This record gives sequence, C-alpha cells and structure tokens, in this order.
Amino acid sequence: MARPLKKEIRRHYPAHNYMKYWRVIRYWACRYYDVTMIELEILFFLHDEMLFNKTTFDSYDNIFRWDTYRMARLKEKGLIRTFREPTKNQARLYELSFKAKKMINSIYKKLNGEEPIPTKPSRNPMFNKKAGFTDKVFAIAVKNFNEEFKESRQRPDTE
Repeated sequence: MARPLKKEIRRHYPAHNYMKYWRVIRYWACRYYDVTMIELEILFFLHDEMLFNKTTFDSYDNIFRWDTYRMARLKEKGLIRTFREPTKNQARLYELSFKAKKMINSIYKKLNGEEPIPTKPSRNPMFNKKAGFTDKVFAIAVKNFNEEFKESRQRPDTE
C-alpha cells in the first residue's frame, strides 16, 4: 500500500494585524495617560482634524454618552489647548497639545509593532505591586504582546 503524499503547508502572515492587541494597548493608554476610553476615541478623531472648533468637537462628541464637561476636562488634563482666540469674524480654534500628540503617536507605534508596551512600574501602573486584579490580568497580556513583538523583530520578512 502506497503512503499518501505529504501536503506542504505554508504559513502566510497577514500584512496587517493592528487590532490584535488593541484592547491591551487601549487599556495601557487609558491607565498610563489617565484618560477614559471615550476621551481616547475623541482624541483619535481630533488628531486627524489638526485644528478644530467647538462645533467640530461637539459633532463627534454627540455619538457618545452625554457629558457637557468633556472638553473642559480634556483641557484641564492638558490634552487640548487653544490655538487661536476668537475674533469678531473668527471662531476660537483648538488643537491637541504636545502631550496628546505624543500619546496618540505612541499608541500608533505600538499598534504598528514599532515599540513594545513598557513593563516597568514607573512607566506602566499595571505592574505596580499594589495593582488590582484587572491590572494583573492585563499585565500578563502585555507580556504576551511584548514577547510577540520581540519574535516579530527576529522573524525575517518572507513572502
């Protein structure tokens, strides 16, 4: 009796897998930068807008649960700053602060696999000794993300 031929198996890695660890990266960003998930989503939208007025902010803010103080809190946290004061014919313009732009760029780098998530307690509150249960669970996921990040850096790009 003849043996069946072995089937050759090839593994093709997806060209884009940004969202695989989105929940882990989002949780880290919210904890590290002290923002809510809604605030983070609004900052992503505003990052693309560059300059915006209150009407632009409100038009996107309307899809979230009602909170009249959201923009004021983002300004208080130093994530939104005034770009131009209002004049007789022009509305006040806002922009994301350097801190907010740096935060968004850091998140994109992690999503793109360009940098790992920090694991030192000073840079990641999930790794504090007094961290809660949820933080500890996410800390394990961060270690998995960083391990995969390290492996992807060592893997040659072949297609």
